[in-house]
Amino acid sequence: MIKISISLFLTTVILLSNCTEEQEVTATKLWKESQSLFSKAKISRLKEAKRACGLPQIELDANIYIIDKILNKNGLSLKMVNKLVEKIDKLRSLNNNSHYIYKNDYAGKLDNLTKRLVVLKVKFETNKKKLYLLNSYLNSNKNDIKKGFSDGKSVPISINFENNQDSVIQNKNINILASAINDIIYKNRDSKFTITGYTSAKGDSSYNKKLSERRAVNTKKYIENRYPITMGHILTFGVGESDLICDNSFSEEINNGEYQCLNGDENEISSRRVEVIQR
Repeated sequence: MIKISISLFLTTVILLSNCTEEQEVTATKLWKESQSLFSKAKISRLKEAKRACGLPQIELDANIYIIDKILNKNGLSLKMVNKLVEKIDKLRSLNNNSHYIYKNDYAGKLDNLTKRLVVLKVKFETNKKKLYLLNSYLNSNKNDIKKGFSDGKSVPISINFENNQDSVIQNKNINILASAINDIIYKNRDSKFTITGYTSAKGDSSYNKKLSERRAVNTKKYIENRYPITMGHILTFGVGESDLICDNSFSEEINNGEYQCLNGDENEISSRRVEVIQR
């Protein structure tokens, strides 16, 4: 396992290369050599390449590799997760402002890292806290949801999915969510959201993973069909039954019994949901 300071490469700015052609050739050669290396050897070769010429692909490759290693560790703090989110945003800006043939590859890698970070952020909310938030948004309005987004927290939204179904049932919550996202993007064209789909514990876990992905995608489609939101603003993925709202750790009855967890049984309705975060 490599032990490396997060600040070694994560000082990303938009690079303006003042390298000579010879320096760029040397840096590119060292960078290509690093692709077949691992751990300390890879980092060492990337450092050599960076010293030769700070090309964007070197900066991106080094940071992506280090962040991946950090995310493989256990016990990351929320502070570290938020720091990594900020770093990835800088890397995405670097990638967007660069011109090279690997641009789309790095965009995909950055999106994958973002997905992993979103999952970690969601895990910091306890199930009981999520249940409270979910209930609070049942009778919410657009401004409540906006406030949730502006706080940078994952916002659980009850979108009403039938058991074993991925079709969005039109209700007040989906329309409030769609309107809130549209308003935020209209005011800030750089706004981006992640929609995560979830299932209850019924059925096969691998099937539920795919079902949760379809629920997130269909929620996104509903929003994009309702408003002229262009591609790229909303990212989707699903986590299946990996994060149930209710488990045997508590029992509580709220909202006239619709979201109750009694006798330690996981409540099906509350776990069939999507969670939304502004990133």
